[in-house]
Amino acid sequence: MLPVKVSIVYIVLVGLLTGAAVGLIHMSVGDLAVSQTSATLQQAVVGAEQSAHLEEASLIARAQFVGRSDRLYRSLQGEFVGKAVEGEEGEAEAKPNGADFEGQRHLDADEKLKAQKFHLDDIAKAESSKRAESRSVLAREPHELDMFMVLDEKGKGVAALGKDLYSWFGADVAKQFPEVAEVAKGGEARAAYWMWSFKPGEEKRLYRVAIAPLRRTADEAPAGVVVLGAMVNDGLAKRKRELFGIAPDDESVHLVFYRGDTIVGSTFGSARQLSVAAAMAGGGLTGAEPADITEIVVDGVPYLAVSRPLSTGGTPVGVAAVASITAAKAPMNSLRVDVLLTGVLFILFGVVLLVILIHRYIKPVEDLEDGVQEVIAGNRDYVWKTVSGHELQAGLAQQLNLMSAFLQGKPMPDDDSSGQGWGELMPGQDTKPQAPGQVQGVDLAGLMGARPKGDDGDNG
Repeated sequence: MLPVKVSIVYIVLVGLLTGAAVGLIHMSVGDLAVSQTSATLQQAVVGAEQSAHLEEASLIARAQFVGRSDRLYRSLQGEFVGKAVEGEEGEAEAKPNGADFEGQRHLDADEKLKAQKFHLDDIAKAESSKRAESRSVLAREPHELDMFMVLDEKGKGVAALGKDLYSWFGADVAKQFPEVAEVAKGGEARAAYWMWSFKPGEEKRLYRVAIAPLRRTADEAPAGVVVLGAMVNDGLAKRKRELFGIAPDDESVHLVFYRGDTIVGSTFGSARQLSVAAAMAGGGLTGAEPADITEIVVDGVPYLAVSRPLSTGGTPVGVAAVASITAAKAPMNSLRVDVLLTGVLFILFGVVLLVILIHRYIKPVEDLEDGVQEVIAGNRDYVWKTVSGHELQAGLAQQLNLMSAFLQGKPMPDDDSSGQGWGELMPGQDTKPQAPGQVQGVDLAGLMGARPKGDDGDNG
């Protein structure tokens, strides 16, 4: 029973220590992981917000650059340089009421827009080797624009760069977006977010746009407006996440662009955007005010999320950073598993070691008890054997053998009548046949021989 009890006590002690370690990891390391994730979310959403505002500033600067084009201004005024109008040759001024005025202005403005776009592309290419923060405002992201168009002073479409956009020509943009009319009347350039599509029946997508008046000097009345824009979609969210050093396949932190309760771009992928949108709306993350870190549940998975609005006019547009709590605690879970495995290994190693020690040191002592039971059962000739290297067992075996012989009335080694001393009976020294009734099988190793009779130890 003793080996079993010792093993059980050891297993319980190691189990308690392992459980305490796991509990400590859960309380301290788990909270630390969530705290670090919260800090990462704050940095990501603030960085995305600042980056969006910088891109808006860059869009506005490029729209103003295009809006100061002399040739584009003259084109909208009807001065078609190098074009024949109504049969005339060379440079001439088209008549606003001419039969082909609108069509001619469309073609001419389209050429002038292309020239301005090439000019901006050249500026960006010239500064491509510079670090992003060192580039001029005209050369910063986004380089590729999804919207590049010019409207007249009434807000109607004159020209736009893109494939198969002739059907859009003449559309009343100011009717849908009042800020166009405000800029056309002499207002300052501004940024806005539009739900836009060039073709009727086509799904509208969110664009971040810059609107600038088309005039060569601040004193001139605008001849129209220039609108440049970039689409807000999944690609933008992925680029922004990579900007913060997050790998494309990293599922721990996501960026989400929203418009109202609808997600227009994210790193979650389109399959999960409806679930994410519903969770964010339920957590109050899609409003016009900044939201603190909030826990939301998406398809049964807990997340932490924080949001910042980018535009509060009309339907709110903003960006949110979302992180999986499960992914944040993954290192903690891995550490907890490691601790549990270490505890199991300690238990296995300890039990094996205990078995060896019990067999080596405790089992011989138990054998002494078995011998006592033998003697009690009537086996008076039983002899306890000593185990080398086990001092406790050897000593007890000697004493038990002597005690058994004494109780049986056998002569003791130090009995004067035996004619023999202790030393004469020590194993390996006594070569004489022992007298009948002499102690048999008693291991007396280490005991000193008896002093001769009459020797009081005084040599003097």
